[in-house]
Amino acid sequence: MKLRNVPTTAAFAAALAFSSQQVYAAEGRLLLDQLVAIAGLEGTKITWDTIEEQDESSFTLFDVNVEDKKGEVTTIKTVSVRGLKDANGRMTYDTISFVDVRGTTDNDGEVAIAGIGSSNGDWPSGIWEDGLTAEEKRQRIKFGNFSVSGIAVSDPNVNMTLDSIVMTNADIPLDFRFEPGQDDTVGDPAAPLTFDQFSVVGLNGTGKTDDQQDVDFEMGSFNLSNVNFPTSLDASVFDWMKIYSAMSISGIGASMADEPVFELERIAGTIAPPDGTGTIETVSELTGLYVNLKAIPDPQAQAVFGELGYDKVEGSMGAVATYNPTTGRTSLFDTSIKLVDMFNLYLDYAITGYTADVAQKLQKAQMEMSTGKDAMQAFGPMLAELSNIKLETFGIELEDRSITGRLLDFQAKQMGTTGDQLAAGAPMMIGMGMGALNMPGLTEMVTAAVGKFLTEKGSLSVRAEPAEPVSIVNVIMSSQADPTQIPNMLNLQVTAR
Repeated sequence: MKLRNVPTTAAFAAALAFSSQQVYAAEGRLLLDQLVAIAGLEGTKITWDTIEEQDESSFTLFDVNVEDKKGEVTTIKTVSVRGLKDANGRMTYDTISFVDVRGTTDNDGEVAIAGIGSSNGDWPSGIWEDGLTAEEKRQRIKFGNFSVSGIAVSDPNVNMTLDSIVMTNADIPLDFRFEPGQDDTVGDPAAPLTFDQFSVVGLNGTGKTDDQQDVDFEMGSFNLSNVNFPTSLDASVFDWMKIYSAMSISGIGASMADEPVFELERIAGTIAPPDGTGTIETVSELTGLYVNLKAIPDPQAQAVFGELGYDKVEGSMGAVATYNPTTGRTSLFDTSIKLVDMFNLYLDYAITGYTADVAQKLQKAQMEMSTGKDAMQAFGPMLAELSNIKLETFGIELEDRSITGRLLDFQAKQMGTTGDQLAAGAPMMIGMGMGALNMPGLTEMVTAAVGKFLTEKGSLSVRAEPAEPVSIVNVIMSSQADPTQIPNMLNLQVTAR
């Protein structure tokens, strides 16, 4: 849903301010023209009932009407501006606030915003003019606080309310370079976009599905802390590892006809700053997952889940990862997906040699291939960099929580047999299927482990624990030349318990 006539905050407020000839003379009119272009309000008529002046840079407008060239009207009860100044090509202000903003949506719905505010702003005067020079693009937008509160939308496609949106201490560049092949000869990319906090709180509403059924949705909060967002494709993996210090989303839910369809208690992540060795640690978790399988619109899928004895999915996920951009060691551990009455899945790995320099060279090679450079010409350097990346360890384990028996019984029913009989015959079928690989040791290990897992319903794991880290390129080349060497090369182990 797009709001078609709700003004842009700081720029629009400044435009209103400078449109008053009583307060500002020719200089103000010139800045008004610039700000009108910035806010996209050309052809818009702005009027108000009264104005109260506090001093030469502070005033309040009452009962403001904004009519665009299509005749759509937005009303604002008050616009208050404090400490507004323009000097050396930059506009600064202490505070700007809107109270009781009302407009329309593209679908002739209504939108109301109780308040919009910004403080300690410092903006370039011509930030979105066409044809900005490279030097002009190096300008930045800064403000101490930006907030929107009490949003309500009533529209044929959606009805929603939102308690608040807040961003603090923002420093926003104008120069972003994310297009492959974008000109990079105009100097180094801008420093990252940064802000201390960003939060969205209290979303509730009702929307429509494709077949016009009502869906109620909610989100308790979304929060980001200490954001550092890179401005270029040239940013290193180390730069992206600093994108935020903490993120969380809580209280997500969706329901139809008062029946819960999806719920998520919390998803969260943290990225710690480098420790004494330069290692960065990230922690992520997802809790309180709920999916109502009875709400799936596919009757065949519902029938399958019914046969398996499942009417819902409940679970949680978690992971811890580390990365050292100097040594290139990357690891993932304490990683799990746990689904109630289904299974627990655990994963871990460690690789070395994936330094920030290697990552950037690989990224450059991929970008060259995406922009039309000969694939073989770009692949050579990329293969050379891949040879530096080595596998230390890898492991995956599936722990049964009743799904194995259910799947065996379901499949056996289709075949006119029993789950126990199917489990007993599986090792022989696997052995026959793996016979063409000419790896008798691996075949024996796999058939024994799978047979035990299917009959005892415990856990099945696959691990690679090479005596020395193995180059990824060597693994790839061996898989093509002589795949029978791979189990020994990786010290591959398949076990059940």
